[in-house]
Amino acid sequence: MMLRTAEALTAVPLHGTHGTPDILTVRGSIASWLLDHVQIRSGSNRGGVAGSVNADGEPIYVYPEIAGYFLQWLAWLRTQGEPAPALAAQAASCQEWLRAWIEDADPPQTRIHIRIGEDDWRNGAIFFFDLAMVLRGLASAAELALLRVDERLAAALVGHLSTLVSSDGMFVACRAMVPQRALPARWSTRRGGFLAKAAAGVLGAARVLPQVPPKLHSAAQRTLAESLRLAMEEPHAEPHPLLYAIEGALASVAQDLGACALPVLAKQIDDVLIDSLPHGLPRESATAAVRRLDAGAQCLRAAYLLRARVPEWLPEPYAMRKTLLALLHGISDEGSLPFACTGRDAPKSVWTAMFAEQALTLAALPPSDPFLREASRWIV
Repeated sequence: MMLRTAEALTAVPLHGTHGTPDILTVRGSIASWLLDHVQIRSGSNRGGVAGSVNADGEPIYVYPEIAGYFLQWLAWLRTQGEPAPALAAQAASCQEWLRAWIEDADPPQTRIHIRIGEDDWRNGAIFFFDLAMVLRGLASAAELALLRVDERLAAALVGHLSTLVSSDGMFVACRAMVPQRALPARWSTRRGGFLAKAAAGVLGAARVLPQVPPKLHSAAQRTLAESLRLAMEEPHAEPHPLLYAIEGALASVAQDLGACALPVLAKQIDDVLIDSLPHGLPRESATAAVRRLDAGAQCLRAAYLLRARVPEWLPEPYAMRKTLLALLHGISDEGSLPFACTGRDAPKSVWTAMFAEQALTLAALPPSDPFLREASRWIV
């Protein structure tokens, strides 16, 4: 029987042996790919960040949520000691795209497909989660002096977020902009635990950005409390939104609410890890066979961070090792990953790469490293 020790969580060596990739080298290749290949350098979407990239290295679509993630990830790199000038240049370019995006249409599009004429149901609504991730990314980049937040962009974001506050004083997940077009009944279109991450993002941004008004601060506090209740009592069946809920609970702004929820949510991490065996990656849902690399990276991140916050808990070491190895073997030589194991020609997923780079950074730290208690502030 394998011992459940903290040391066992780092059982995969930092320097690869017997076919195991080198964690630190692979982490660096992911970071290089993200810095060099996902931000559009020219044209009408200059500064925008691809959500997915095809086999030829061309962006399939850009969208604001991933731009917010990218700004958050640049701030994360700054905490790791990356020089500021190059990061600041990319952050500024991203903010310029966001300003153009939000002023281009009312309401702004959720996804901008590079191929003209591509239909997307998401463009019939605006989403609290997406807008909150943009606000959070701008605030994090500003806090680490990577940019000065554009006043008009901030005001427009606040304006759209204000329309998503319901009569009960909490945020709704989304608002349909085309009444005659029904939105699909998915976790992303309904309230649930996953909104804890978005609510925590608004609260964190309010600490940095004076443009966030009391109305939004209050709505975010109420939404965080309700979302954490749902995360504990009615957890998502899918691992991706379930892990978003846990990330919201880990945020420093969650404070006492998050601390009360963490022991319950740690058990959910155990369930995801055990269900991942023997393949090492979470299934897309309880009934689906698709194995998701993005959720695997999210699960590792959450487990390392929870371990630092809930010292009496230890994730199953064998399942952690399997998940880490599966993630390592899903990374290409150039440092890219698909979002799921769906074949060799699957598009490269930018958010999966960000999640994976952070998961590997945390995996390389000893369990006693103090950064493990601070890193949740900067995770994408």
